[in-house]
Amino acid sequence: MIVKIESDEQAEKLLAENKDKKTVVCFSASWCAPCRVYAPILEKVSNEQEVTIYKIDIDECTEFSLKHKIRSVPTLSIFSNEKNTNSCSGVLKPDEVVAYLK
Repeated sequence: MIVKIESDEQAEKLLAENKDKKTVVCFSASWCAPCRVYAPILEKVSNEQEVTIYKIDIDECTEFSLKHKIRSVPTLSIFSNEKNTNSCSGVLKPDEVVAYLK
């Protein structure tokens, strides 16, 4: 399942509430063509792998994106203990996303 995060506050709350779990976030932007290509790939993988991927638009959550040093979109990030522990920029194939999430 893909869950859209709509504010910096909501993003911070998400990490705080899930600090003991691996949290997967996709940073994107509405104007980003590769992000639009990536969306159905992430939707398919999230459903097949039964993992929630949180989608954050860098233009809506600017402070959060800057805080976590997001320099390009799309960027798939894994957070643990409220810290970005791993990031991968660009569009991955479905099997690459599955491998990245493990």
